[in-house]
Amino acid sequence: MSRLTSLALALAVTGLVACASETDAGDPPTLTDLALTPTTLDVGKATLIEGTATIGDADGDAKSLEGELVSPSGQKAILSGQPFNAGGVKSAPIKVQLNVVLPAAGDYTLSIWAVDQSGNTSGKLTQIIKAK
Repeated sequence: MSRLTSLALALAVTGLVACASETDAGDPPTLTDLALTPTTLDVGKATLIEGTATIGDADGDAKSLEGELVSPSGQKAILSGQPFNAGGVKSAPIKVQLNVVLPAAGDYTLSIWAVDQSGNTSGKLTQIIKAK
C-alpha cells in the first residue's frame, strides 16, 4: 500500500480588501479561483506546489484553510489546517503552498476548503495532481 509522505499546507493572506457590507452571522465562507502549479510531478521527488485562490466571507470571520490529498488507490491524507487572521476582512486573495513527495505514479486529487470561526465551511475546490 502506498503511503503519502512529507505533506505540509501553508498559506498567507495577502492583498486584503475590506468590503463595506453589513455582517451576516452564520454565512459560510467561499473559496474560488484556485490556480496551482506545477500539476505534474515526478514520483519520489520533493516538490513545492504553489498557487492562489480567493476567500470571501460576509461575516469576516474566516479562520483557516483545510485540505485533503487522495492517492490513486483512494488513500486519504488530511492536510492540517493553516490558520490565518483575516481581521474582519470580507474578501482576500490567498497564497497556497503544498510541499509533497508522491510515492507512486497516477492521479492524486487535492481538495481545499475554507473554515470560519463558527465552523462553517466553503465548498471544496479540487485540482488533479499527476505523478509520473
